[in-house]
Amino acid sequence: MKTTNLILVAMMMLFATVSFAHSEPDPANAEPAPTTNDVVKISLKDALENRGLTFAIERKVSPKLIENEQPGPYVAKVLYNHTTYLVIGTLEQWRRFFYGVNVLPIINER
Repeated sequence: MKTTNLILVAMMMLFATVSFAHSEPDPANAEPAPTTNDVVKISLKDALENRGLTFAIERKVSPKLIENEQPGPYVAKVLYNHTTYLVIGTLEQWRRFFYGVNVLPIINER
């Protein structure tokens, strides 16, 4: 009976050791975390049709984007749902987005 108990205890310790050995993966053999390299170019008008993307733009893009007026489009980089969006819009479109619908440029009168 003592031999049987000794074998059972030894088997339990063996199974416990094996299960602990396989519980943590070896960092050298671990699979890397999935990364996405998806980049989508989208107009501001099309981006506003997606409520989640609109919310992400509101949270991550500052009105400072349009402080310095320049010719050409303004581009904002937004990460949403593991995808990077390059949101492209004109100065007037970005002004409407940040400040409201009927925003006109301020003209300094001299």
